[in-house]
Amino acid sequence: MKLIKKGSVKDIYERDNKTLCFEFSDRYSIYDWGEMPDSIQGKGRALAQITSKLFDLLSHREQWKDVKVSEHLNALFSHFCERGILHHFLESHENKIFVKRIYVPKVSFGDYGFYQEKPCQTLVPLEVIFRLRLTKNSSIYSRLENKDYISQLGLKKLDQTNFEDDPIIEFSTKMEARDRYLSYEEAKEIASLSELEFKKLKETAQILGLILKDFFKKKDICLIDGKFEFAFGDVLQDGQRELILVDSIGPDELRLEYDGISLSKQLARDFYAKTEWKACLDQAKKVSEREKKDDWIRVYNELYQEKLPPKLSAVQKKQLSNIYIFLEKLICQKKLDKELLRV
Repeated sequence: MKLIKKGSVKDIYERDNKTLCFEFSDRYSIYDWGEMPDSIQGKGRALAQITSKLFDLLSHREQWKDVKVSEHLNALFSHFCERGILHHFLESHENKIFVKRIYVPKVSFGDYGFYQEKPCQTLVPLEVIFRLRLTKNSSIYSRLENKDYISQLGLKKLDQTNFEDDPIIEFSTKMEARDRYLSYEEAKEIASLSELEFKKLKETAQILGLILKDFFKKKDICLIDGKFEFAFGDVLQDGQRELILVDSIGPDELRLEYDGISLSKQLARDFYAKTEWKACLDQAKKVSEREKKDDWIRVYNELYQEKLPPKLSAVQKKQLSNIYIFLEKLICQKKLDKELLRV
């Protein structure tokens, strides 16, 4: 297979002109930094197997047709119950998954003119974030000073923290050097979405979040929030493009808790949040935003002489490793070992 992209977490290979291979590594990334200095043993295999299981769940509608959704989602949910949810997943093996290939254009300096051509079989340039609960670590709180934004999200009161019946949906950029949150109008504009396409994108993310919430609840796991990526499929009879669920789904895309224990990279985020490196990183992002520089990591290297993040301790690496192994066992219905979470 031909390597076409080496990422901070996974490497992408071309198997043939219609199929890609995602090879998940034991590397990890936080804060948009890229590859961190440590590896997490067992992480790559766990991510591939969990992704395989969750795509399988979304492929077999008999497993989730009894999920309860809000009234405004009934029409689309009924459609999914009849026809299933489109996605690009094909198969998995060890730490690899194989997927149908879709086109990923290059977006230079926020120029999304390509999408005005209404392309098909192409990545949607958005990350779609769903929130079932708000916690003290939820980044949304930094955006709730904007009254228009609050109105778009449908928040009736600012102290509300539970949205398990009707998930909040946010959008951020996918193809820029640093993710930035978007208003609904901005999201529609950069992806050149029609009103109907935007409505379907938002409601699809809500439904997928509710299906996953139901699945995890049966395993005593609390799903807090997560993100999805989509591609534009073919044009349908109504003139709108269908949506295809793409990328991967697992603990790097979802925030999960089990018996009050965080089952995600939050453990690493909590450690780095108190470091000098994180303070420098935040300052570099502020400078790049103020000076309208797209490459904030270059700004960081100029300011701090390429100062690298500190390494995790052996105990922290073991804790993170056990989280991924625990989730793989729990989600893939293997023997459960709660002792993994007691390091």
